[in-house]
Amino acid sequence: MIVDDDLARYNPDIISMDRFKDRDSEHETIIICASDPTQNLEIVKELKKRKIQAQVKNILSLPVVHHPEKEDYFNRVKELLRVRKASGYELARFGRHNDGGYVLLNDIQNCRIAYSFGINDDVSWDEEIAAYGVEVYCYDHTIHTLPKENTKLHFNKIGIGATDSLGTGLLSIDTILSLNKHQKETGMIMKMDVEGAEWEFIHQVGSEILNRFSQLTFEFHHVANPDFLNCEDTLAVFEKLNQTHQVIWIHANNYDIAERAGEVILPNTLEITYANKNQYQFEPTEYDCPLSIDEPNYYLRPDIELKGFGAV
Repeated sequence: MIVDDDLARYNPDIISMDRFKDRDSEHETIIICASDPTQNLEIVKELKKRKIQAQVKNILSLPVVHHPEKEDYFNRVKELLRVRKASGYELARFGRHNDGGYVLLNDIQNCRIAYSFGINDDVSWDEEIAAYGVEVYCYDHTIHTLPKENTKLHFNKIGIGATDSLGTGLLSIDTILSLNKHQKETGMIMKMDVEGAEWEFIHQVGSEILNRFSQLTFEFHHVANPDFLNCEDTLAVFEKLNQTHQVIWIHANNYDIAERAGEVILPNTLEITYANKNQYQFEPTEYDCPLSIDEPNYYLRPDIELKGFGAV
């Protein structure tokens, strides 16, 4: 059948959305064929709002490639990324629409210092955090200056590295904190989007330094690991972060591919926010994403859905 509110007025063989919602659609498949991206996304939102039971296939969505040989790895990743709710706090989005926005706990007012690694042309997250009176230290060795001036934003043309390497413009977090006289500072916030360098950084950073940050938000690249290399290193990073912090938010970046192994879908690029276990209490919660506050990174494509990342 064809469902179209406009055409249904002229053709009795075409039904409206209101008529369709009354059907027992559990065993049906809806193929969304609108070629206009904006209209396409509006249809997806409308179907979710009406809680249609049918399976939805969207021709604009990226194909999800099946890799059954990765099932054990995908299951282990999912277990390490179980989302919990921070008791007494809600999630809030900071930064611009679509790519560049991140989700944190709405607990910024007591923070004094934030670190932002990876700027490029976007300081929207930094500006929103700074609006709470936070001093934001911005690091990116690939740009010469910030795209916008703000007295609360302190720019350094330096990249984050596992160790100091002045020849490549990289410094370790130990050195950066020391230069800013933040060696004993606690309750800080960190945002990191450094195109894959996050893995080596977390491998090398000490847990005592991670513990000084109340919230950490990362964009992790190569999570699905298309070449199926270094899986144990990937798992070791998530295990290390779980020692000091709890996952409170995940979101798939739809600029990149997603893969399926068994019942688990993993995107190759995954955004994750962690909250400090010493500062917050956590409780189990059901978690499917995207959440209502999420936005697709690439606005012309629907978000990638990740199911069952909360309490078992």
